[in-house]
Amino acid sequence: MTGRMIIAAGVLSTLIACGSGEGTEPNVGAVPVSVMDAESQAEDVQGDIDTLAWASAAARVAGLRSLSAGVVAAIMDTGREPGAGESGGSETDPDSDAAEAANVQVRLDSLDATVARQDRAAALQAANALSRALVVVTEDYALRVPAAVIYMDVAGRDLVYAAERVDWVTAASAATELRARYATVQSTIGQRNAALDAKVRGELTTIDAAVTAQDSAAAHATGLALLEDVDALELLY
Repeated sequence: MTGRMIIAAGVLSTLIACGSGEGTEPNVGAVPVSVMDAESQAEDVQGDIDTLAWASAAARVAGLRSLSAGVVAAIMDTGREPGAGESGGSETDPDSDAAEAANVQVRLDSLDATVARQDRAAALQAANALSRALVVVTEDYALRVPAAVIYMDVAGRDLVYAAERVDWVTAASAATELRARYATVQSTIGQRNAALDAKVRGELTTIDAAVTAQDSAAAHATGLALLEDVDALELLY
């Protein structure tokens, strides 16, 4: 694969730093450093996997292992306000918190196993699934960039990876998510940068058509282009 697939180390931490977030219900307090670092590593490892840099990928997985205790502690922290995350978990629901923590561990185990066997396609899926699980965790805190935009980054990678595998069920799901996520922020984006809004809406239309036609080249190329524009969306906040 060529093209932009990950956010550079350190940038993701800025995206999820404390601040106001459209479409979220932020709680008091910044995202814990362990969660920010884990999310950055989950993004960065995808670049290693993409280029078959297995030694570097394994090192990042080890780093994620070392961060996992802090991530779990953040999830189970009884000082959190009720979150708006997709998992629905909050400190007022210990069972949901436990499920959220378990999901992170399961995703990390899957990433570890797929990197160990050097299975590029499966490892990319696993790493992005871990990214999604960690984004859920961040929703329990104040976000500078709306969660919907951050999820577009995850869904965009889901689309690109699915197009590579010619997995049209997953690609269709990713395309649907991308459109739904963008709908929640489109009005604001249109006001702040009309040209970018039009470009993103055009890319979403092209993606829908490519998935319907099962055109893997078009879905892949447009997915990569959309990921570049998601970076631009993030800079509007």
